[in-house]
Formats: sequence, C-alpha cells, structure tokens
Amino acid sequence: MTSSARQIPRPADGRLAQAMRFLLMALVFLQPINHVNALRLISLYLLLGLFCVSLLQKGRGFLAGLGTPATLALLALAGWAVIASVIGPYPLESLNAARKSLMPQILLFLVIISEFRSPDQIKNLFKVIVFSFVVTTALSAWEILRIGIGAFNVGMLNHGMFLGGYASNAGFYFPFTLLWLFTLAGNARALVKAIAIITLICSYFIILLYNSRTALIAVSLSALLIPLLTGRRRTILVIVPLLLFIAAVTLFTGGELAKYKSLGNPETYVTNTGLSIRLSIWRGVGGIVRERLITGYGYGWKKLAWVVNNNGWLARWKNNPDPNILAYYAPQGAAGYGRVNPHSLLLQILFELGLVGLALYASFWLSALKSIAARIHDRTRAPDLFMRGSLGVILPFFLLNVTNGYWEGTLANMILVFLACILALLRADAGN
Repeated sequence: MTSSARQIPRPADGRLAQAMRFLLMALVFLQPINHVNALRLISLYLLLGLFCVSLLQKGRGFLAGLGTPATLALLALAGWAVIASVIGPYPLESLNAARKSLMPQILLFLVIISEFRSPDQIKNLFKVIVFSFVVTTALSAWEILRIGIGAFNVGMLNHGMFLGGYASNAGFYFPFTLLWLFTLAGNARALVKAIAIITLICSYFIILLYNSRTALIAVSLSALLIPLLTGRRRTILVIVPLLLFIAAVTLFTGGELAKYKSLGNPETYVTNTGLSIRLSIWRGVGGIVRERLITGYGYGWKKLAWVVNNNGWLARWKNNPDPNILAYYAPQGAAGYGRVNPHSLLLQILFELGLVGLALYASFWLSALKSIAARIHDRTRAPDLFMRGSLGVILPFFLLNVTNGYWEGTLANMILVFLACILALLRADAGN
C-alpha cells in the first residue's frame, strides 16, 4: 500500500504551480497601473509564500532547474547586493530598499523560470502584459480627455493619476506589444489585434504629449527596429512617413512641444544644457562613486542624499567650478532624501554595488544575450522571430537608461520578466 501511494502524483503540486502562475500574472498585470499598490503587495507576498513552499517541496531539484548562466549570474548579483548592503555605511536602509525593490524582481524572474514550463503558459503571460498595456493606455487617454489636452503641461503628466510614469514604462510596453503583434499574435482574433494597434497609436501620442525626448526616441527606434528584425520591412514604409509627419508637425508647434525641436540640434546630445545638466549630475556622483568604487554604498539610490550631506560633499562642491552640481544636489542648502539620483544606470549601479555589482550585472546581460543570439538565425519560426525582435525591446531599454537609471520600479521589473520569459521559452521550445 505504501508502494502504491508513492506512485500516485500529488495533486497539491499541480494546484500549487497553478496558484503561483495566477498570482504572478496578477502581479505582472498590476505593474504599470497606478494607485493599486495594496493589490500589488498582496499578490507579491502571497506569491512569495507559495514560492517558499515550492522550494521546500522541490529541494535540490529546484536548484538543478535553475542552472542557466543568466539565472546564476542574477542570483550572484542578488547575493552581492545583500553583502554590499551589510558592509555599506547604511545597512538597514540598504536592506530595506532591497526588500522593497530587488526581492520582487528576483521573485518574478525565478517563478517564471521554474513554473512556466510550456510555450502556451508563456504566451498567456505575454497576453497579460499586452492587456495590462491596453488598460494603462486607456486610463491615461481617458485622463487626458477628461481634463483636456490644452490644460496639460509636463508637470501635470508626470504627476497624473494614471499618467504618472507612463512615458518611461511605455519604453518597455510599446516595443513589447509591437513585437507580440509581429511574431506571436497570429492566432489572435482580429478584434484583439485591432485593439493592440489602436493602443500603440494612442500610446505614441501620449508619449509625445509627455514631452519626454528620451522616451520618444526609444519608442521610435523600436518602431523601426522591430519590423526590420522580424522581416516586416513593408511596415516600415508606413511607419517612417508617419513618424516624419509627426516630427514635422512638432517642429512647427510652439508651447510644450517646442522642446522636441532640440532633437535636431547636435548640441542636445553632447552639451550640459542640451542634456538638462546631466553632465553636472554625473560629475557630482562620479566623485562620490570613486570613494567606494569596488563595493558601493549598498542597494538603493535614495540614500545618495545622506552621503552628500554626511560626507562633506556640499563643502567640496562650493569650490567646484561647475555651479550646477551644487544647484542640483542641494538647491536649498542640503540634499533631500529621495530627491537626487545619479540619472544614469551605469553610475547608479556603481553607487550602490560598485564595480563588483556592475560586473555581475554585465555578466547577467551577456549570458541572456548569448542565449538569444543562439536562436536568431531562423526567420521562419515564430519563436525564433520573437528572439530576433527581442533586440528591439532590449535596445530601447538601455537607451532610456543613458540619462536615467531604471534599476528598480516597473520598467526594471518588466525587463526582467521579459528576459525570464525568453529563457523559459527557449527551454520549453527545446523540450526541456
């Protein structure tokens, strides 16, 4: 009787996996939607609890299934983040920041790698991501129409009820939805495809109203790159004239959109004024980074203000020939907690985790890109086309991170979800 019982599969395992997949999809769906943080936290900690149960059940078998170089590099990065935080000058602050921002990223990644085993499960998750973008864009468009386009300015968009953070988040969702349409939406109903197309068009105009030059460049790049990578070259014949028309209209428009005129000026990309004093910001944080170059100050960027105030940087910058450094970091005589950041992914990683953290982060991305590169030769199969087109999602992400540091938050979470899906899709497609 004991022998027979051992041969019967435990249904609880199946239910546990289903519950984890459901909670993960709920958490992914809620990522870009503002004012639902309570629901995100509930989903997150329920998922964490079930994940811990799954770890106890699988034991060493779980670790054996995570043996990809990219996954190991990410786990090493997470481990170093904890070490750097403990040995840094503000361990409690750093560990708390890691709990709030790094832990959800690692959890999302590991659950996808371990529980999404079939192509259909992964494709269902893709649909959730697209639907989330549709809902967010619809809410944002409704907010603009409700208040009136003429009443908006950049500040209002940045702090809108649903519009807050929209432009940066669209740097992932826009190219992802475009990639999904071109590669994996073949069996979707015509109505679903039409809704996705309308969402993309609305999203582009919302980004335009947002007056974010980097975000506009990023999504425009993806609109050109993804059709080219996925063999939809004829689509470019439609996209290019549309982008040129929008550029021409913008060029002759005054008011808020006048900022886009600077995109045609080479000085925009190399001068301090053109880069919104980013060069001064980078000079300031560069000196701070050099003092703990190997290990960094611990996870989390908000404590940058504490480092500035406590380590004598205000006095040093008073004698600096660049007055913009002090003007940015201490406009009222002291740096405000959470109000100053490096505005660069590279410098943010160096500030938090030093050269060791940067090397581990680079190792993670190089491992993931190597896995993708191994499957981009075939242009006939949808999964391989998806791999080719994925570069059109990844490149805009790094473009956004030139002048900002999306090391945490929705954009950072979703790029890790994206990479986890790619690795899971590669494994499922290989039949492992």
